[in-house]
Amino acid sequence: FHSHTSQVIEKLSNKPLQKWEYPLKLIINSELHMKAMTFITAYLRTTSIAKRVGFKWSEKCLHRAQKKTDDILEKVRVYLTEKQNGNYNPMFTNEILHILSEEIDTFNSSATEFKFTPDYTVDIAMTACGYALKKFEQMEESYRKKLDPVEYLGEMRGGFLVLFKHLYLQVAQEKAAAITLCGLLSKSLKQQVMSSLSYRIVDDMRGKIPHFHSKPALKTKILLDIGEELNQDANFEHCALYLKDIKQSLQWWIKHYTEQHCSQGEPSRLVQLAMIELSALIICIDQTTQEVTQSISPEQEEFSINEWLSTFHGKLQGRLEIDATELRDLGGVQQVKDVHYFNDEVRKGLQKLESTLKEKFLSSMDVSAMDQWERKPYDIVFKNLAGCTEQCPFCHEQCDFTNNRHVPSTKHSAAMHRPKCLRGYRGVFTQEMSLSLCTFSVASDSKFQNEVTKQKPHPFKKYRVFYPHWAIPADKSFEASSFWKWLVAHYTREILELFHMKETEIPQEWKELRWDCVRNDLERMY
Repeated sequence: FHSHTSQVIEKLSNKPLQKWEYPLKLIINSELHMKAMTFITAYLRTTSIAKRVGFKWSEKCLHRAQKKTDDILEKVRVYLTEKQNGNYNPMFTNEILHILSEEIDTFNSSATEFKFTPDYTVDIAMTACGYALKKFEQMEESYRKKLDPVEYLGEMRGGFLVLFKHLYLQVAQEKAAAITLCGLLSKSLKQQVMSSLSYRIVDDMRGKIPHFHSKPALKTKILLDIGEELNQDANFEHCALYLKDIKQSLQWWIKHYTEQHCSQGEPSRLVQLAMIELSALIICIDQTTQEVTQSISPEQEEFSINEWLSTFHGKLQGRLEIDATELRDLGGVQQVKDVHYFNDEVRKGLQKLESTLKEKFLSSMDVSAMDQWERKPYDIVFKNLAGCTEQCPFCHEQCDFTNNRHVPSTKHSAAMHRPKCLRGYRGVFTQEMSLSLCTFSVASDSKFQNEVTKQKPHPFKKYRVFYPHWAIPADKSFEASSFWKWLVAHYTREILELFHMKETEIPQEWKELRWDCVRNDLERMY
């Protein structure tokens, strides 16, 4: 991996690797965090356009560059997370560097003020590869353990020991076979409970939490909670996240509501749901054992344990995953003659198994562990509720559609737009925050300019030239909701600092709004 990475980085930089040899070793051999790379102006160069207009460096530019760096490294982290359950492949390095190259090329091709230098490309590549190294080593170690027969025998040691003891003490073969089968079922049950638990949690929340019924209900609930936070302790952190990155804000709140729901009760709702799922599986297995046993005729002279296990396995397919090889091995070493006694022992073993697993859930299952699950309940809720995450180009209100693939048949739209200053829009010359709504602007003769228009003034009425997939109604009579008016009037300073704008005159009507009235308006919507 070291050698392969070195060759690729040298190819990227078009410079001898000796220039990067020390920082590369430092990065690869240190404990790295993905945000360890801090920006310096040496990584940037101004574009020809910026030079002509007398461009000067500012904290805002460095902040944008740092933000882009963090976004690129986050994509690398997401890529590594997607690959973590497999084995390491040398092509992963190429793919990581391809992600970096593509992101940087895309940024540089559209940049108007500054571009990233080749030195930046090499440094961020070394940072990402240094972080990836430990992940690749973990992947390789995990994959090795899966294929290691010694590891497998170690996992099965308990089952083999139990079987040996029963054979040594000349316990009936039927009971030994039943105990061994329950041992195999224990592993499958734990895996199936964890695999199904997320969906059971989601169904439980849909039935008990009103704001998980629809996207508008969820957003209204979030605004209520943000407003309560602001009113109680003036904590602007979650409000700022909602304004700057509504998708990330939705994810945070959905996770918060999920953890809150799963933590309630004693034992916690999470443990309760795990026990419900386990009991449903135990009942299913118990019914299956009886069905298989009853299918065997009492007049049948010879009984085949392999036949019983094969039928048992077939009936449980789709409900519980059991290793067919382990079942065949069990049939090869056991000689069961009394199928009904065997069936009774299996049922007794299932009762003990259920009690044992429930005790484990009580002692070890915790809400914080959901971050490690393959299927996370809050990710499922977000996928089902968030829908289209596109935002209005002027005020950043999210598209109302729950189908994220509704374009091009239906354009993006939002029923309620908000003051454009909550997106950072301000007067070009005065830099004063803009209080008008998008619906008013597209009905007026005013103009806008931004990076998309290459900072050239463009009529709001013709916004579809640049934003063809959005439908914003032209109506000067629309008003912002009382929540946005209250927020702008009472938290002006925080908004100005967030978007680096200057204050403008706020309508007296907005200043007179009180949180109690605003909350009542939101609750009526909710």
